[in-house]
Amino acid sequence: MHQKFSAKVLITTFLLTVLMTNSVICQTDAIQTRVAKYGVGKNVNVVLNNGEKYKGTIKAFDSNGFSVAQKGGAEKTFGYSEVKSVNKTGISKAVWITIGAAAAGAVIFAATIGRRCRNEGANSLCL
Repeated sequence: MHQKFSAKVLITTFLLTVLMTNSVICQTDAIQTRVAKYGVGKNVNVVLNNGEKYKGTIKAFDSNGFSVAQKGGAEKTFGYSEVKSVNKTGISKAVWITIGAAAAGAVIFAATIGRRCRNEGANSLCL
C-alpha cells in the first residue's frame, strides 16, 4: 500500500514539474518573440516574475535576453525566463486610427454645417 501511494505521489510530482516547465518555456518563447518583434529602439514596460517593473528603451537583444535603457542612462539586462511580460508603451495603432476617424468626422460635420449656414442664413443651426 505504501509503495502504491509513493508511486502515485512521484508520478503526480513528475507530471506537474513537466507541465510547469513547459509553461515557463512557452512564456519564455513568447517574451523572446515579442522583444524581437518590437526591436531595438522601442519603448517598453517590463514586468518581472517577482513583480518588479521597469520602463525604458530596448537597446539590444539576443537568444539569452535583452537590455533596456532607463531614463538617466541606466541600462538593465533581463533574461527571458525572469520576465513575466513586456509591452510597448505609448498609444497603439488602433487608438491613432480612432483619433484620425474622429477628426475626419469632425471636419466633415463642420464643413456640412458651414455650407448649410451659407445657404440658409440665420434660420439654420448657425450660431
